[in-house]
Amino acid sequence: MGEISKDAVLEFVDELESGEEVALKVSHVEDVGAWIGAIREYLEEAKVAVSFMELVRGLEMPPVTVLIGLLLGGFRVEQQGEFYSQSIWVSHG
Repeated sequence: MGEISKDAVLEFVDELESGEEVALKVSHVEDVGAWIGAIREYLEEAKVAVSFMELVRGLEMPPVTVLIGLLLGGFRVEQQGEFYSQSIWVSHG
């Protein structure tokens, strides 16, 4: 491994987009209201909390799309278990 200059690292960091910027770009291009509606419909049919991955599979939507819809739609998102366990449950507000 060679050394990397500070200038090269700073240039790389400047080129990166933050997660918030990416989410905002996606939300302006896509119909976030439709995502939220689809999530709400799915959860109303389920009548119980569902896992995040079950929701992604059931909606057949990309995980980032579901996540943005959950965050902007005011749904209840709860982690159960250890921090690194992938046990995230979602329910209607």
